[in-house]
Amino acid sequence: VVDEAFIDFCPEHSVIDAAARNPYLMVLRSMTKFYALAGIRLGYGVFPPSVVRGIHAIREPWTVSTVAQIAGCAALDDHGYRIKTLSIIAREKQYLEKSLRSLGVPCLPSAANYYLLRLHGADVVVKTLAKTGILIRSCANFRGLDRSYVRIAVRCRRENIRFLKELTRCRP
Repeated sequence: VVDEAFIDFCPEHSVIDAAARNPYLMVLRSMTKFYALAGIRLGYGVFPPSVVRGIHAIREPWTVSTVAQIAGCAALDDHGYRIKTLSIIAREKQYLEKSLRSLGVPCLPSAANYYLLRLHGADVVVKTLAKTGILIRSCANFRGLDRSYVRIAVRCRRENIRFLKELTRCRP
């Protein structure tokens, strides 16, 4: 099972085409990350025919609402959105990386729209930023990481500027 929830940010690494030739490969995709359909909670999978038959035998008949289906199809058909989003994300990633380096905050390379950061006093930073309405993800419960790691999303320039300003204020 390959989780390709963020693959829209680096489609050249997808294994989805191999699913047609591999009876053991299952690929999961999400519409919530790239297409910003988080409230709809929509995703899809590409599975071998035997798995599809098994799923159909046990699934509920109402797994996806009509609204979610329409939104998902519209998102997949909107090629202009894809091009514009990739351009904006690339520009904002460069801005964030440069800004974080200037603040002395190490950030690991990322092909997606988020970064893993290691921050001294990360617990305090997460709580302090939350009070300002900026939510970042503590990675304390991620296997192999500790309380000093957080995940931040790449946002629009205005929101990235606000995040960096608040981060500067609350870092110990």
